[in-house]
Amino acid sequence: MKKPHSLLQQIAGVMALAGLLCSALLLSWNGLARTNFFYPLWHHTLEIEAHIQEYAPQNYYNREDFAQTTSLEHQRLFALIVHGIHGRTDMAAIEYQDSKATPLNTLLRPEEVGHLEDVATIVQKLRRAGVIVLVVTVGGLCWLRYCGGNLPRPKNVLLGIAGGSGALTVAVLVLGPVRVFYQLHEWFFPPDNPWFFYYQESLMTTLMKAPDIFGAIAVLWALSALLLFIFFYAVVWHWLSGKRNRA
Repeated sequence: MKKPHSLLQQIAGVMALAGLLCSALLLSWNGLARTNFFYPLWHHTLEIEAHIQEYAPQNYYNREDFAQTTSLEHQRLFALIVHGIHGRTDMAAIEYQDSKATPLNTLLRPEEVGHLEDVATIVQKLRRAGVIVLVVTVGGLCWLRYCGGNLPRPKNVLLGIAGGSGALTVAVLVLGPVRVFYQLHEWFFPPDNPWFFYYQESLMTTLMKAPDIFGAIAVLWALSALLLFIFFYAVVWHWLSGKRNRA
């Protein structure tokens, strides 16, 4: 039978591991946000320029001239939206410009601004929660080092990552990425606030080629967070092991 103190250390180790994962997700998100989630890469890879040329002229709200905008302007607009959901831009005031930097019209309709404000609310709540988790995790790791505990063994962690990633991937493929995307929106956004916009009615959706770009960003976020988590784990494992070996 495990000693109570040893069992407590194991529980703390698992909780610290979860905290490291949450911290990796938070820091990875912040890092990607500073790069605007590599929008220029997705603009090229997802052929967003051609997408805009196809759907902007069909816009229902007299914004057909969005087709006159350049790829650099698309990058600027996406960056402003990213800044907006992080509380640094008045999204209702965003205007798109032609190649001569002449303002043409506002980018977002009130319904779209409302949706992005809902997104901003979720982002802010998750970031605040992430900071709390980060602080608690650091405290837990300091306690583990003091009492001679450690994180779960590398083999178990790798098996858990492989199993969890595989199960999640299979679930998304079986349910369908679009269905998962819609379901997440229904769970996280107020039911009375619109979040679904056709390309013909939303320059925001056209600019992003949603939901395609969100799938690409999700994969990038997951991979970057995983690499950061592995780095954190390796550093903490050796840090905790070093104290135990010296003891």
